[in-house]
Amino acid sequence: METKRGLVIVGAVGLLSLCGCLFEPAEPTLSVALIPAAGHIPYSAEVIAEAPAGTFVFTTPDGAVEQKDGRLAVEVGRLGWSCTVTWTSGDHVLHETVTATATNPLPDIHSPQIGGTGGVWKLIPFQRTLIDFSRSIYDGHLVSISVRGDYVDTPYSIFYPPYEEGVCHAEFRQMIVDEACIVYPFYASVDSGGPLPYSPTGFDIGYPTSHGNPNALRYLYGSAESGIGIPAQTGTITAIAENDIGQRVTQSFSIPIEAIHFADTDD
Repeated sequence: METKRGLVIVGAVGLLSLCGCLFEPAEPTLSVALIPAAGHIPYSAEVIAEAPAGTFVFTTPDGAVEQKDGRLAVEVGRLGWSCTVTWTSGDHVLHETVTATATNPLPDIHSPQIGGTGGVWKLIPFQRTLIDFSRSIYDGHLVSISVRGDYVDTPYSIFYPPYEEGVCHAEFRQMIVDEACIVYPFYASVDSGGPLPYSPTGFDIGYPTSHGNPNALRYLYGSAESGIGIPAQTGTITAIAENDIGQRVTQSFSIPIEAIHFADTDD
């Protein structure tokens, strides 16, 4: 009888040992959420990390915070903001990252005014021309303008006089117009040896001038003697605007460029 009881006990112990081998302790997991995950930057939010008892390190663009609590109030202050949570317990280390989504409105770019008036929609070769986006951009500011025609792929030189680095404005008729530029259609400066193009007229304050013909496109048109001119073509005005958190939008507008026929002159 004692022998049977001993066998039962040994069998039970063996079964428990076998169960212990079959059912290993579950590996810890880390779950992290940003609440709310999207908003108009800057906005307040909370990072919530769920894991077994341990230490949490929250790393954001503002630095790192170490605490036992898995919840941290944060301020989402920039585009691409993210938080990486590192959880540690003994030999276990887990990482998880959450990223905020911006709901800020993107810049809205409408067609500019040409030459300071709303009724003109054409470009005339070599004429000093104002391209004015001051009443055409919403929820953002102008970063750059480019202009080119389809007769030649070279973009025309752009001027922002009086020149200030990073500022898009233009002096036109003794007024400073914000969110604007000056262009001379079918004029592209040769290399001036510096960061700025040659001004063909000398009217563009802050830009160098040249005593020669600084137009890199001068070989593509002739003279009154040759009768060769510049054909009518379609131009493209491209504007890039940026909102307050650095999101950019690009918008292009087609515009006719008048022809110049040097032979069509009065006797």
